[in-house]
Amino acid sequence: MVAEFTAYVRRYGDGHVLANWPENPKLGRWVAMLRYRRKIGQLTPAMIAELDKLGFVWSPNDIDWNEAFKKLLLFRARFKHCNVPSVWPNDPQLANWVAHQRRRRKLGILIRDRAQRLEKIGFVWKIYGCTDKERRAVRENNVTSVANVTRRAIGERVYNIGASGYVQYGGYGPMPAALQSYLKRNGNEWPPHIPLPRQPTRYVIRNEVMSRVVKVDWKGHGPLPAAIMDYLNENGSLPPPALR
Repeated sequence: MVAEFTAYVRRYGDGHVLANWPENPKLGRWVAMLRYRRKIGQLTPAMIAELDKLGFVWSPNDIDWNEAFKKLLLFRARFKHCNVPSVWPNDPQLANWVAHQRRRRKLGILIRDRAQRLEKIGFVWKIYGCTDKERRAVRENNVTSVANVTRRAIGERVYNIGASGYVQYGGYGPMPAALQSYLKRNGNEWPPHIPLPRQPTRYVIRNEVMSRVVKVDWKGHGPLPAAIMDYLNENGSLPPPALR
């Protein structure tokens, strides 16, 4: 079986044999058996070392996770943060994967090594606009307006409230009605958000249809320009900033 596995590696260039590989079901079952035996401690260090040299993939899920992690790195390089919107038409699979990582960590089942790798690149586990203490204050005091407990300078953010698109709010002043309605519908659980820069920023918006490039300035405070909001609602992310 080792010889068959070696032939597979030579042919396909990797050791990722599927357990239900139709071309060679026997090899697929053998690989699955080895993965299980290692999990329960029935493989010797010598066996593991020999298979490692051949490129044996012990956890196929690691490959998928690493591929998604690479995509997150590309997102971070472009947008300077890891807050992939929960509804992102550019890559819905990445958006779902990011939400899945937060959910697994909340349940205490995210592998520690994966959590550490995400934290090293600035991954934010809690993306809501208020703390647990503030949410308790809303429930215990029956506060009708969540703005009463979020009047703090958290910086301007745009919140993804689903089908209605994005709304901007800085955590102080009158809360947009659409955001207030979202909070009431979702038990005061805040939607995913994208932080806005606190300094003036120039964004580049490309119109592929008209082959035009438009530069739009954000002052670092106040309402976002309409062109940026339109881009945000269409693409699920802020436009790329202009290079200095």
